[in-house]
Order: sequence, then C-alpha cells, then structure tokens
Amino acid sequence: MQSLYFDLRQVLEKQGNVVNSMVEATQEHNQALQNSDSVEILATVARLEELSQRLQGLDKEREKLQGHLARRHGLQGDVTLQQLWSHIKVPAVANDLDMLSAGLQKDLEQLAVVNQLNNMLAQRGLAFTKQLMRTINPGCDTYAGGGQLKTETNDRAVISIIDKTI
Repeated sequence: MQSLYFDLRQVLEKQGNVVNSMVEATQEHNQALQNSDSVEILATVARLEELSQRLQGLDKEREKLQGHLARRHGLQGDVTLQQLWSHIKVPAVANDLDMLSAGLQKDLEQLAVVNQLNNMLAQRGLAFTKQLMRTINPGCDTYAGGGQLKTETNDRAVISIIDKTI
C-alpha cells in the first residue's frame, strides 16, 4: 500500500508541474492577447492544449490510484483525497500528500482566474473587431464582390457594370 501512496505522490507532483506550466502559458497567452500578437496567441493555445491533454492523462492515473487506495481501505463510492489522507497511518506522509494536493488546488484556482481574464480579453478583442468591421462595411451593399455597382430594381438586386453616377 505504501507504494500506491508513493505512486500517488509522484502523480500529484507531475500534475503540479503541468499546472504550473499551464499557469505560465496562460500568462503568456494573456500578454499575447494584450499585444494583439496573433502568432503568439496561436502558439500559446497550442502549448495549452498539449499541457491540458497531459494533465488529463495524469488525472486519469490519479483517479485510478485513488480508487485502488479507497478499496484497500474499504471505502465505498467516490472518495476524495482528503478522505484518503485520514486513513494514512504515518502522519508525515499524510501531511506531505495534503500539502501537495492543497498546492495543486491553489494553482488550479490561479489558472482559473487567469483563464477568466483571458476569456474577457478575447471577448473584448472580438467585440472591437466586429465594431471595426461594421465601421468599414456599415451594411450598405453599394458594390458587389467584383466591384460592380448594385442597384435596386423591383425589390431585387441588379448589378450594373457601369457606374452612371460619376
């Protein structure tokens, strides 16, 4: 059973490292959003996707180990890490694992805050782009895609090749 706790500790440490990398990448993404650097935005999004997939794999591994430990302790249903810590006989090990999981939780909360800020920046950027597009093309369809002047005749658009207003 000690090896399962050791394995769980390693998984929690790996998760912590991945989450720390995600926080860094999210902050870089935030800076790229502020600078409107589309190349950097795409690069950080790709990095975040890769880190997210790695975190998902580690989370599945953690859940598997957590389930094994819960069954070994005779616990039923979905058992939280806190419930497992209370069954560890060595207080130093329980305290160490508790500190690891608490640090991971704190980093995940920080990640959520930066992600929320990034979503807000992305929405504002999108709103600005839409407003700019409305300014450039206010919705009057004076010219067709080929540059021909459009005129309205009998409620249907007719394309005139020669602009007779000039």
